[in-house]
Amino acid sequence: MIAFVQPFGLRSPGGGPRILRALLRSAPVEYLSVCTSVAVPPLAPHEVHLPPRRPAGRLDQTRLGAYFDLLAWSNHASFDRRLVGLLGEHGVRAVHAVAHDLSFARALAAARELDTPFYLSVHDDLSYVMRGRPDRGRGCVLLGSAWRAATWRFVVTEALGEEYCRRYGTAAYLVVSDGVKSADAVSRPSTRGRLRVYFMGLLHLAYEANFLALLDSLDDASSDGGSPAPSLTCRCGSLPLRSLRDRHINVLPFDDEETVAEDLRGADLLYLPLPFGAEHEAFARFSLSTKLVTYLGSGIPILYHGPPFGTAHDLLAAHDAAFLVTSLDRSSLATVLRASAARRQAVTANALALARERFLLRQQQHAFWDVIQSEIGVA
Repeated sequence: MIAFVQPFGLRSPGGGPRILRALLRSAPVEYLSVCTSVAVPPLAPHEVHLPPRRPAGRLDQTRLGAYFDLLAWSNHASFDRRLVGLLGEHGVRAVHAVAHDLSFARALAAARELDTPFYLSVHDDLSYVMRGRPDRGRGCVLLGSAWRAATWRFVVTEALGEEYCRRYGTAAYLVVSDGVKSADAVSRPSTRGRLRVYFMGLLHLAYEANFLALLDSLDDASSDGGSPAPSLTCRCGSLPLRSLRDRHINVLPFDDEETVAEDLRGADLLYLPLPFGAEHEAFARFSLSTKLVTYLGSGIPILYHGPPFGTAHDLLAAHDAAFLVTSLDRSSLATVLRASAARRQAVTANALALARERFLLRQQQHAFWDVIQSEIGVA
């Protein structure tokens, strides 16, 4: 059995849970998921909740929550005992952790205590994820130790793997991300003059400027007349930004992959925003959104809206697999929106080819499990 230790549940929204769900869908060994979040997540089968501390109510949503976390992870003896006891009780033979907070360091300590292999996954640069937190510096030091100590490392992009080898020392790694079951879809024709824009996933606060520019450009298109009014649907749970709440957005709750697939059948354009600004540069350079993988295999064209660099931008530009808007200028967005119909089929065909080449689910699963099975075998 292998234990997966991370600060989110398998049924939680977001890219990290989505990647783990994809990898565990055909797991060749028994597994136990250990969620270390403070809040209780919706638990999946083969999953337990092991928090480092008690919840602090509303204070957890303030800056004080980060200091409570710092205190909990600094005084980790009790958590370590509980984690080692849990893993030992289940006969765990390997430990995997996702570096999204400091729980990965406790997972490494548990693996050492139990004398088992330790596997590390990094979905986003930890230095970026922990920006503004008092334990950021400590987290990066601990990550360097875990990177060097891991039996194997999995990163979401080649750029992230190269960067971590530069920062923390050259070590073997594999690129593993989300995947699509198949990319056999064909470019879906859109209704003439109709523009239904769709977004799925967490609507991060950093996307505010992107969405405001998109909505302004859709308003411009609405004023053209003669065609159905453009629309924006977001399957994002809620709108955290007050500036978006008075705009015409159809907001849907988070749901499973099958429901999202149904959504896509009614969309004309899939929105992929990445935040602008120097403070978000690491996110663009090293991360790859799981929504991009889903979008690539959908048969619907993608609208990339973000900085003119980074993994997602460079990948899409190299394969001509999306419409690219690399500024917040509403007129640039409006121009691309008006011109998208003319190149819809070509761009979508390129996206599907890219999905088949790089992001088939079975490719991701084999890359991940082949390494682990070579160490612990099949249960």
